[in-house]
Amino acid sequence: MKHIFMYAMAAMALMSVTSCNEREMDLTPAQAKSESEGYGYISLNATTDDAVATRAEYTGDNLSNWWAKVIAANGNGEQAYGTGGNFKKIGTDNAGDFAKTGFKEDKTTGYKIFVQNYNGQDGEDGWMAANGGYGDAYWTGNVEGITVTAGQTTQNVVVPCYTPDNAKVSFYASEFGGTALSVKVTAPRALTFTWKASTKKFETYEDAYFVPSTSEAPQSLSYTISYSINGNTGETASKSLAIGEKGVWKKLAIKSNENGTISLKITTEDFTHNKSTDVTTIEFDAATGDEIL
Repeated sequence: MKHIFMYAMAAMALMSVTSCNEREMDLTPAQAKSESEGYGYISLNATTDDAVATRAEYTGDNLSNWWAKVIAANGNGEQAYGTGGNFKKIGTDNAGDFAKTGFKEDKTTGYKIFVQNYNGQDGEDGWMAANGGYGDAYWTGNVEGITVTAGQTTQNVVVPCYTPDNAKVSFYASEFGGTALSVKVTAPRALTFTWKASTKKFETYEDAYFVPSTSEAPQSLSYTISYSINGNTGETASKSLAIGEKGVWKKLAIKSNENGTISLKITTEDFTHNKSTDVTTIEFDAATGDEIL
């Protein structure tokens, strides 16, 4: 499971940065706001685990690629990090923007903190442009009531980012015995998955991420499969696949069979925790590309 950890360091010479490691940090001038000025700091973590855990090592994405905004819960909606409702890049441990930001003391209502791994001010589809347009998992989360004491750090604030906000579709063909294979997606956006016979994998990307379905706005994947096997070159008719809700993973495994057919096994899982929920198999005639009903 991927764990994402973000740390904003306090104006202190010694501090705990993980559950089991301590180290001395060089403080920047921006971190040296005094207690008399009424500012404190926040040590921030985010997790994609259902069970929140504190880890001693960082195993996720580059911290500088994550974004946050902080809203004061004092009744006027003042934004304490980021501006105009927009998110601001968090940056690295001790040198990043969040680490150098002092928050005005609030021991009562506290702050509300939002985090995400793609910049919302570039549009909610910022994750979609990643990886050459094949997309990436989009994580968001928030936590509220985070109090700050002047001259101190509020430690180990964990923002839960559990279920991703998008859906995932993957193509596999390790059991395909032909010489050529590709999948062309035409909707909801144009993508091509090209198989390599020597590795029996789709080159570059096997995964793509999409806007998830909702009851009000169902999303569908339209695709065709082209192939060469046993002297037959063909293409299936366009097929439609319902894209799942957020956090749902559709896995499409293409297999050639000894009886001259090609089968497509579709498995629906939770792409965070790999819980199988549904399996469907479609079979095609390799000679014609027609679906066998």
